[in-house]
Amino acid sequence: MRILKITLFLIVVLVVSCEKDNINDKFDDGFNIILNDKTIISQNDFNYYDYSTHLLYFNNDNPFAEYLKDIGDFVVYANGVKIYDGMIIPENRNDFIYSGPIIQPNSDYDDYILPIISYPQMKTPGIIEQDPRNDIRIENALKKYNKFHSGLTCNISSIQFQSTTAILELTLSNNDSFNYYYLNPDSMGINLYHNYTGTLFVGDSSYSFEDSGLGYGDSLPGYSGQVNIESPPFWNYWENRWLSLIKSGETKSIIISYDNFPEIPKGNYYVYFRFPGLNIHLSKEEINLENGKIWQGEIKMFKQITID
Repeated sequence: MRILKITLFLIVVLVVSCEKDNINDKFDDGFNIILNDKTIISQNDFNYYDYSTHLLYFNNDNPFAEYLKDIGDFVVYANGVKIYDGMIIPENRNDFIYSGPIIQPNSDYDDYILPIISYPQMKTPGIIEQDPRNDIRIENALKKYNKFHSGLTCNISSIQFQSTTAILELTLSNNDSFNYYYLNPDSMGINLYHNYTGTLFVGDSSYSFEDSGLGYGDSLPGYSGQVNIESPPFWNYWENRWLSLIKSGETKSIIISYDNFPEIPKGNYYVYFRFPGLNIHLSKEEINLENGKIWQGEIKMFKQITID
């Protein structure tokens, strides 16, 4: 009888566990954000999801706002299957460090945008952990309801060191149905461009930044480009000439040169760069230009290199 009770208990535990991870009977299919066993946001609530930078674009102001006042746990489901969980952090809690995905009010974006943020994790030296937000099941759930937009992709194609000069080459691609405008460092000048992004960083791949909670490499051993940052006249100032158009299906090369870059000894390193959007609380009217949309957000990029 005791063995039978244990067996029945294990069956109940397994059933409950499965119900927690697969909740088709409780929540809608598609994309859902759950808080306290309640669907707070589903694919019916937003216009589209920019997958490149994990921004949800709403038709109106963010309906999630009332739930952003307290620290809490959220869970993301795709077609009824649990994909990942994260932390809600109020706007006034910048001292709160959480290493997983977070939702937090961000003054960079207007109220019709909700960012889901996740900083890169390097638990094993030199190896970047997979971003839990990038899951094919989420992509499929969004596509099922025509809520998926791929946005822009950006990769570090190459980096060359010539004495005290570092030359970074990026490959920018638009696989979306939208045309996008992006910040062009050639049009802006490198000093103004770096007001919107961090500098190029080359870090020692024998270290990890799991405990830093930043993912930028700021607190780790490494080398960075020296740039005299130029600020715009005021925080939300911008000009059309800063922007260049990348059409749907187009790929472009972006080259950024850093003078007075420190000489780097032989060894194994990772290169980090953050490709920036024009994140200055733009309204819906401002992002929609004649031939496309202004791309917002950021893309964090890493590349492993060896210097012989």
